[in-house]
Amino acid sequence: MALKFEADIRRDAVCAACGTGYYYFHSVEVNGDDREKFDAKVRKAVEEGVGVAPCPACGELNPEMKAAHGKALQGHLIGIAVSLAILAFGWLMLEEGLLLYILLPVGGLSLLGYLGATIAWMFEPKTNRKHSIIPGRESEASDKAREKLAAWQARTP
Repeated sequence: MALKFEADIRRDAVCAACGTGYYYFHSVEVNGDDREKFDAKVRKAVEEGVGVAPCPACGELNPEMKAAHGKALQGHLIGIAVSLAILAFGWLMLEEGLLLYILLPVGGLSLLGYLGATIAWMFEPKTNRKHSIIPGRESEASDKAREKLAAWQARTP
């Protein structure tokens, strides 16, 4: 039986560049099958997880956020490489017919998907800037951030 954990975790942060204290909500999702490993993965994600939420005052990312953001790029680049390999193999199998009609569309669509995700990755820090909240200035946050804050406050006694 597959196990799944999803939660929005409130993370407090202090900007390394300007010193502004702020908080943001980081969505954590963990999937697994092995109960022992699953519990450890959930614990690690909750305790050590970090989101990409720039400082709402200056827009800079903390070093741990830059590392998490860079790690996401690695996944996109691996996906692009695999897509290109599928396309190359499909091109080499041009004579086989059926493989051509399967490999080239699959490789092309996956390449487009990963290229789109990589382009979105570039703009993630800018789009997430309004999702960070400075305590006492909640009205300046985005609608999405205020919704998450309201849900958080409703759950917290």
